[in-house]
Amino acid sequence: AGGRAQSQMFWIDGASGQNMRLGIGQMDTDPPVELIDEIKVLSNNYSAEFGGSNGGVIIETTKSGTNQFHGSALEYLRNDLMDAPGFFAPIVNGEKSKPKLRYNLFGGTIGGPVIKNKTFFFFDYEGSRRRTGYTSTLTVPSLLQRAGDFSKTTTAAGALIPIYDPSSTAASGNTFVRQPFPGNVIPAAAQDPVALKLLGYFPLPNRAADNATGANNFRGNGANTLTHDFWSIKGDHNFSSKDRITGRYMFNRDNTNILSVFPDPGAETASFNVANQKSALGDWIHTISPTTVNEFRVNIARRVAHALSSGVGGDYPTKIGLKGVSNNAFPNVTTAGFTALGSTNQERQQYPIDQQQFVENLSHVRGRHSLKGGFELRRSRNHEINLPTASGSFGFATQPTGQPGNAATGNAMASLLLGFPSTFTAQQTDELDRYSYYMAAFFQDDWTVSRSLTLNLGVRYDVQLIPQPPQPNTLTPLTTLYTSTINIDKNNFAPRLGVAWNMAKGTVLRAGYGMFYAKTTNSTY
Repeated sequence: AGGRAQSQMFWIDGASGQNMRLGIGQMDTDPPVELIDEIKVLSNNYSAEFGGSNGGVIIETTKSGTNQFHGSALEYLRNDLMDAPGFFAPIVNGEKSKPKLRYNLFGGTIGGPVIKNKTFFFFDYEGSRRRTGYTSTLTVPSLLQRAGDFSKTTTAAGALIPIYDPSSTAASGNTFVRQPFPGNVIPAAAQDPVALKLLGYFPLPNRAADNATGANNFRGNGANTLTHDFWSIKGDHNFSSKDRITGRYMFNRDNTNILSVFPDPGAETASFNVANQKSALGDWIHTISPTTVNEFRVNIARRVAHALSSGVGGDYPTKIGLKGVSNNAFPNVTTAGFTALGSTNQERQQYPIDQQQFVENLSHVRGRHSLKGGFELRRSRNHEINLPTASGSFGFATQPTGQPGNAATGNAMASLLLGFPSTFTAQQTDELDRYSYYMAAFFQDDWTVSRSLTLNLGVRYDVQLIPQPPQPNTLTPLTTLYTSTINIDKNNFAPRLGVAWNMAKGTVLRAGYGMFYAKTTNSTY
């Protein structure tokens, strides 16, 4: 629809299915196909009833029960037994080993009457269990390197890479020089105790390296898993021909996990997610007269988004003897030329993420005019603690064990063994508890001027208040400075005009004009 990425608006049963109006507006729910009764996509020139988006509008209506019982069931299966091993699959017992694949999608629906012609229900469930294998090829320290012996560490051409003792650094004219380790071996007394414990978290080599440098000397099969559950219960009750109420509750979870190739999963570099969202909707439709109908809806949603690494909660800094950092997760350790340990996204807690929405619409038909007006109020809240590298991120390079000025010397794994990092960062945010209000009102007149001409006239007003309190301007936990880059725009009047003219038999001219105010997509306020 010509809008920015993720700037669409998503409505389900007349209420928002959207993320909170803080940051990028993402869809919270993905209802199963069996639950959807009707879907519309408005790509442009939609009426004043819809706004808060400069992209398209997606409108979904879920199924309701009827006077007859109906149901459905489904199952979808994929399995690695029906797959061939990939070209780079590891060899096990002389045969290629396939990554595991288990994918099951299953569910069902049932709906019907509780009291005929009065009360109805509809229940839907969909679940998915997926295990997708992958082949991981890593460069890990050799058995000799683990013992501090770099006498076999060479370039691709087979030339020895000498390592030097950083503690022997001395001035020599305008430069510095170091003494090499005898035999290219680091003495046991010089090896750092934290580094020795870190070595145990690297997988052991299990294949011949691709070249003389020792590259790609480990290959194994890991897997990513998904546990998905979605269920919804909806009830409708007719008090009379003039009053109908609807209640609906939805729950959705998408939890991912990792089956790591590391001997201790806490050293895994990737992160996984624990996520769920739930929403409750109440809807009252009251027919005031044959030409006037009032709709009132309340929608309450709560979301949990917890991204974390496998090392969270394992007290790994204490286990390896690392001091001065949070004990929250496994520290990230990057060693040039070798696979890393630990994640650079150790943990991010986003919960609760709340949204309360109130919608009031009044429709009236008067002669050739179909009139509709209403207002909407939303309150959004986002509570967050971000700990990307609270347990530290250490970088080890070749320079500490190289001869100054000679790039062909030194080894990053040797620098790790000596406990000599080149870089260090530790980042986490202050605890954030932000909230924001969004308000809108509209009026729409669909005027049938004649049998051949229809005008759609409307106006909408949107306003979004600045999130409070504002967000810190850095990831540094000591900062007391806050930034607010949003000014409240109070003149967001959005006119809408549509024309449909039946010029001649088989020929219709349509034209439209509108102004649309999207939500703010910045992540810093």
